Amino acid sequence: MIRIFTILFILLFTPLSFSYVFGTVDSVETDKSVYYDGDMIHVSGIVSSELPVTSVSVVILDPARSTFVAVTLTVANSDGSFSVSIPAGGPLWTSYGSYPIQVTSENTKKETIELMRNQPSHNVIA
Repeated sequence: MIRIFTILFILLFTPLSFSYVFGTVDSVETDKSVYYDGDMIHVSGIVSSELPVTSVSVVILDPARSTFVAVTLTVANSDGSFSVSIPAGGPLWTSYGSYPIQVTSENTKKETIELMRNQPSHNVIA
């Protein structure tokens, strides 16, 4: 009976003794606020973590926030900085408007910023 109690005690309280390490997204920015098809979207920022290697995911969603149009994974530099380049446009970029960018580090904090995809203006020569 004491042996069962000891095993149950260990199973119930051992997870509480581990310290969990989380990363946070301190800042995120893009090089521009408006993009056209074919432009490169440069996303950069700073993350902080107690881990020696910090993963960062950058996800761009469609304006309805229902479909991923781009997903990029990277590893932050030793100072916490990261940057990725993602082409604007393609088969999943089906509408013009505001596309949210979500940046997540170590599955803990999301930073969301918006980028605008505009329709190119056409100059008419008469």
